[in-house]
Amino acid sequence: MSTMNSALGEVQHSLKAVADKLGKNDDILGKFADELDVVKREQEKQYTAWREQIRSIPSDYGGKLMSRRAAEGFGVLAMALAGKRDAARKAADEYGVDVKTLVEGTEAGGGILVPRDMAAEVLRLQDTYGVMRQLARVVPMSHDSQAWPVASAGLTVYQPGEGNAITASTPTLQAVNLVARKWGVLTAISSELSEDAVIGVGEYLVDEVATAMSEQMDDSAINGDGSSTYLEVLGVRAALQAGSKVTGSGNAYSELTLADFQEVIGLLPNFADANARWLVHRKFFYEVMQKLAFAAGGVTAQEITLGVIGGQTRFLGYPVHFSSKMPSTEANTQVCALFGDFRKSCLLGVRRDLQIARSTDAYFSQDLLAVRATQRQDFVCVSRGDASNPGGIIGLKTADS
Repeated sequence: MSTMNSALGEVQHSLKAVADKLGKNDDILGKFADELDVVKREQEKQYTAWREQIRSIPSDYGGKLMSRRAAEGFGVLAMALAGKRDAARKAADEYGVDVKTLVEGTEAGGGILVPRDMAAEVLRLQDTYGVMRQLARVVPMSHDSQAWPVASAGLTVYQPGEGNAITASTPTLQAVNLVARKWGVLTAISSELSEDAVIGVGEYLVDEVATAMSEQMDDSAINGDGSSTYLEVLGVRAALQAGSKVTGSGNAYSELTLADFQEVIGLLPNFADANARWLVHRKFFYEVMQKLAFAAGGVTAQEITLGVIGGQTRFLGYPVHFSSKMPSTEANTQVCALFGDFRKSCLLGVRRDLQIARSTDAYFSQDLLAVRATQRQDFVCVSRGDASNPGGIIGLKTADS
């Protein structure tokens, strides 16, 4: 029995020795794990720093957007719309794009609300593509319906006698009501988007939306008749009253004379002269206006060969802007040229909210996703003249017959 007790004591002692060693090993392993965590955190910190340094290096991005980051942001949005949420999250993390609400959010309420900084990129391209957004006064709208004051008559200056009070006068203000109606555009993207297509898809999405919106604005603001075809906008050509129109020498473009264009300039009120400019179709300018200028004589071979010198197309001393929405084919009683200060005469109200939604039904057979972009805006020509007095824009129209 004593022998057995002695053996058990030795085993117990050995087990205790092993337990002590295991305890020390646990401590060692625990310390080693802590050290690994520290190294891992340092590596992640270093990786983040390296990634930021790489992003700070000027890239060779030469696309249509202001920056590569903007293209990446819309690319991530496109991936989210395509239902590739995991890939979109990965791309957003990789590119450092803060679009968590786009990637993880739902489309309740009609679509995804695009962040203001990204929506501003679409508006910037609309300013580039659309001539009316360049010429008119663009005003922000905080509500769907907003009255905007426009002065129709200024203050009166009096000469008071010695010791007499100055007669008071107040400006006459006209309240112009802007209604931010919803404008929508439909485009399509592939349902199979890979992470390496982020920039290209982002550019495509923005370009399609901006181009369509700016073209529709130009068409409505120039040719609108107030109907649903032009999104209930009354354009400049239709808004001008009789006092703001000059009838040309004939109903054909070939019958228009230089004197007709000079009469247009002479009719414009002084308040609209400083920032006055022409708005015509490119074809109309080169086949009618420039032809009249060359025919007047005094043109050098260099001017005919090189065209505009200094990069600004001008006619009778005033800048010329082109729009494909202006007429290019002659017709009776047609307003074929506009001249005046569009900034003082036109208001373009914009609510900066941009919403994007998707549908898998519209292009189902083509394996494409329909993407709908909507924003709210309105256009009003405020200085249109009346039956006998001109406004801030004058229209040259062809004769009845």
